[in-house]
Amino acid sequence: MNTSFGSYILLIKSRVGRGNIAPISFSLNTVIALIAASILTGIDWLTFGKNLVLSVISMLATAISVYIYNDLTDIKIDRINKLYRPLVTGKASQKDAKTLIALLGIIGLTTSLLINFKVFLLMLTYYALFFLYSFPPVRLKSKFLVNKITVATGTAIAFLIGSVTTGTIPTPVLLIAGYSFGAALTTSMVIDLRDIEGDKKYNVQTLPIVWGPILTIRLAIALICSVGLGTIIGYYRLGFNNAFLILAFSAFSAWIYVLIPLLRYWNDPFYVEATVIKKIAPIGFLLQILTVLGAVFTIS
Repeated sequence: MNTSFGSYILLIKSRVGRGNIAPISFSLNTVIALIAASILTGIDWLTFGKNLVLSVISMLATAISVYIYNDLTDIKIDRINKLYRPLVTGKASQKDAKTLIALLGIIGLTTSLLINFKVFLLMLTYYALFFLYSFPPVRLKSKFLVNKITVATGTAIAFLIGSVTTGTIPTPVLLIAGYSFGAALTTSMVIDLRDIEGDKKYNVQTLPIVWGPILTIRLAIALICSVGLGTIIGYYRLGFNNAFLILAFSAFSAWIYVLIPLLRYWNDPFYVEATVIKKIAPIGFLLQILTVLGAVFTIS
């Protein structure tokens, strides 16, 4: 058994390493919203630098905390789904995981309070939401559709945190948060295809289990079509350059293109994970950057 410090490193690495990018993704969401809001409101560089450091520490620590807590409550399911994380392999103890969860939670919430009280309230909401997502007596994760909405809401909150750090929420940031809510719904549907075996045994009511894998993938494609249309209309109403409209259309088309093969390979967990990590995540990041650039060039 590793020392406590060694266990902490393993637990953190298991949630920020290859194939486990959710905490990093939430942190990037916060940074993108912070950059957009800072540019649009004219925040000075010194204030921006301080906000950037504090918001990244807060979001990353909080996200890792709730995801390690999820691993703690999902040890049996992860073992069935062959997700060999430190708690499953025994390289980290449950006692060390609990200590780290508390420590990171305190760091994340305290740091958010140093930014401003509104950021603290949003971060507290994020923490509570994802704690209830895994907390056994409540376990939102096992409730049909509620589990998807929870993850999507957390994604939107991450953007709002970045923006509220500057004291305001500009319209382009609301646009990013809105389409990211729908995009997160789609991504969580897809990643559930990887975990069907374990979720079925422990009665976790995900879309692939209740409606079947094929219908889930078709719903994901339809949702991305709807989100793409809404985003493009939003771009147009904000007066963005036509080049950004074309790029946004191309990005959403690419998103749909990478989802279609899942209709054939949904039962290959490695293909599902590669689709989410290597294809969908970069496309989502590109769309966020496009929105920021579109906003900047629009006001220039």
